[in-house]
Amino acid sequence: MAGKQILAVVIVFGLCAAFLGVGWYFALSQARILANSQKVRVQITTGEVHRHVDMHNKVSYGPLIRYRILTPGMPVMEGDQIFPIPISGGTESWARKYVDRFEVGKEYDGYVSTTAHPVAYLIASASTLPYLFVFIGGGILLWFVHAQTRGAIGGMRKVSILIQVLLGSNLALAVIHCLWIMI
Repeated sequence: MAGKQILAVVIVFGLCAAFLGVGWYFALSQARILANSQKVRVQITTGEVHRHVDMHNKVSYGPLIRYRILTPGMPVMEGDQIFPIPISGGTESWARKYVDRFEVGKEYDGYVSTTAHPVAYLIASASTLPYLFVFIGGGILLWFVHAQTRGAIGGMRKVSILIQVLLGSNLALAVIHCLWIMI
């Protein structure tokens, strides 16, 4: 039983480390891009709501806005990114809000980062998504450590429910099943 518990602890710590790592990576990338960008003029060439269906038939929507950089001497001449870091999908109304904000053919202010890998984007705003990943990974990790120090290994049921809610896929069910069997 001790070996299975150790494996369960390693899996939970690994998932938490992944959440924390991804969150911090994107938070730092976003901060670096925002701090090293300059304003440019862009012209919108396309604007539409893109519908995406994943392998589990889950539908999500994203704004697909393409633009040309009009300011001469920029390292990037075209772009389709709205924010400093890629934000993929949401509801159709969320995507429509951004598509409607940028009319095709009109000129707007945009931004180009002057980092080693230049990124063009339209809205100079930091996303809270990376910090959500840090919060989730850190929160589960702290809760798990607290549960372990209090001898509440039965608390793994709560951790498995959290993992299922967060990942929301067959992968989550597989991880939960493995954890459940081991404990």
